[in-house]
Amino acid sequence: MKNSNILLFFTFKRFCATIGSTFKGDLFMYVAYETQCGNCMYFDYQGDNTKGYCSYYREYYYPGEECSHQEKRRDSEESSNCYITTIVCDLLGFDDKCDVLETLRGFRNKMQQDPKYKKILFEYDTVGPEIAKNLFEDKEYDLAEGMYSTYILSTVALIREQKYDEAVKKYSTMTKALKEYYGIKAETVVPANYDQKNGGHGKVLTI
Repeated sequence: MKNSNILLFFTFKRFCATIGSTFKGDLFMYVAYETQCGNCMYFDYQGDNTKGYCSYYREYYYPGEECSHQEKRRDSEESSNCYITTIVCDLLGFDDKCDVLETLRGFRNKMQQDPKYKKILFEYDTVGPEIAKNLFEDKEYDLAEGMYSTYILSTVALIREQKYDEAVKKYSTMTKALKEYYGIKAETVVPANYDQKNGGHGKVLTI
């Protein structure tokens, strides 16, 4: 019985470590990061007392810190607002930190600093959530595979070759095809207060 209790104790310890907890003596204290960094989709949780990386602000924070851009982690029944993430992760099963997505995110960071990419970032933020929702709800696995092999991989290859304008054209062709497939009409006028420096996340932010 004693060995069973020890096994149960350490199983519970591992469980708590996955949801956010602190250990003091013999007592585990559950920490619910309901409105804090620890429960944000942009935050890479590393432990209660360890700073994790925020991909939104590109800085390190403790999980207990708060900010106005906190986005709750989605569960397995929800799609990402970023349709490329929906294709790569939700439908094709790749890891969220795979080389393909990390390359695209790195390029997005460059685009955020260049005014000529403002319109395309805004388009992604406006049509991305609707495309993602349709792809996820319809379980469009074949379509996702086609987009991945025909457009996404090609876009990534062009980025790695530093052919940025060609990469944007390839991405734009994919977005246009998906908009036509789902009958989505996008807003073409970019608001003056659109926050380009935080654009490309699948959500329109303003300054």
